[in-house]
Amino acid sequence: MYQFFKDFAGPVAVVAAALVAASVTSNFAWRQWKTAENKLRFDLFDRRLTVYLATKTLIDKITVHGSSTPDDLRQFYDAVKGAEFLFKADLKDYYMTIGELCWKAQMARFSQEKTKADNHRNKLIDQEESIVEFLMGEREPIENKFKKYLDLSKIGL
Repeated sequence: MYQFFKDFAGPVAVVAAALVAASVTSNFAWRQWKTAENKLRFDLFDRRLTVYLATKTLIDKITVHGSSTPDDLRQFYDAVKGAEFLFKADLKDYYMTIGELCWKAQMARFSQEKTKADNHRNKLIDQEESIVEFLMGEREPIENKFKKYLDLSKIGL
């Protein structure tokens, strides 16, 4: 009996060591995979938050000041560049519509300053006011529109 254990002790120890090494390696691999998965979630959240904040900031600027500047629009479009891959089409359409409306309000403001005809100027003022009024109404709904993409309770950490 002693000879039997003596003969198989070396191979059993090698197999046991291999199983322990495989277990430790698989544990490290699983942890690295979870870390990479969490990093991806964080990166997506961070990029989506940037788009949300840029959209909200643009809405706030035009509703507080009554208009936006070319620099405001440049900052907005820089922030949303490439974001079409982060959201479904309806939200992409939403934040791009916000940018387009701000541009239209800006153009109406610039045209008001250049036009001499009162009735045309009044139409431009009405156009700008209707855009600003619409955007004022978007200050609350914007959070609901972005919520499903920014809700931290659903990311599974």
